[in-house]
Amino acid sequence: MGLSTFSQLMAVNSRHYVTTDQENTQTWPCFQRDVEALYRVFENDSRKRWALCLDDSYHMALACLALAHAEKTIVVPGNLRPSALAELSDAYDGVVTDTAAITVLGKQSVTLPVETTSTEHIPLPTFNDKDIQLILYTSGSSGTPKAIIKSLHQLHVEIDTLEQTWGNTLGESAVVSTVSHQHIYGLLFRVFWPLFAHRPFARTNIDYVQQSPLDHTLPLTLISSPAQLKRLNPNDPAFHCKGYVKHIPYRFQ
Repeated sequence: MGLSTFSQLMAVNSRHYVTTDQENTQTWPCFQRDVEALYRVFENDSRKRWALCLDDSYHMALACLALAHAEKTIVVPGNLRPSALAELSDAYDGVVTDTAAITVLGKQSVTLPVETTSTEHIPLPTFNDKDIQLILYTSGSSGTPKAIIKSLHQLHVEIDTLEQTWGNTLGESAVVSTVSHQHIYGLLFRVFWPLFAHRPFARTNIDYVQQSPLDHTLPLTLISSPAQLKRLNPNDPAFHCKGYVKHIPYRFQ
């Protein structure tokens, strides 16, 4: 049996942990309420294309789901430098951010987390995964940023393939990553895949495995690039005090 699709995900009935950062644990019911609250912000907004300029991977996940249910286009810039965002300003109509440091001249923004006092569950409108686009831009480090356009259906096929191929290997581990969710593989491997497979993930990037913000009792899966993996020392005590660390033999482009 495959994973839920994007359009089915919010109807899942579960109480598993989405994140288990030591200072900020979020369960699935909390995530559902947060998506519903953010959806209310977007549902009557006429702006169609929203750039996600977020440091927090939990915010990244809920923003993608809220925008999808509001039938908006999800835009993911390759990096969050002001000059890069300004260069792409014609590619989006509004900005979703979780830091006051990110502002784009002439663009209105929504800042997360969204304050809500409502505890009432609202049914979200359905959508077709094939109709919702996620446009991710390359960083532009080697030239003009290029758009990678994917439907949520295409992304789901990739997520489902990852789980069928490596799901048993990862088991019930939690996911940490050195790869930004502004990168296509970071978004897939460190946010969407664990979200759909009910594995908790770290809200922030790490530079070293010792920096993992997750509960130290959890086994870990590390998502990283070949260059970063070469820097890891398998004899480091961190490999043992934080459970085990695994990596997937996938070459990032």
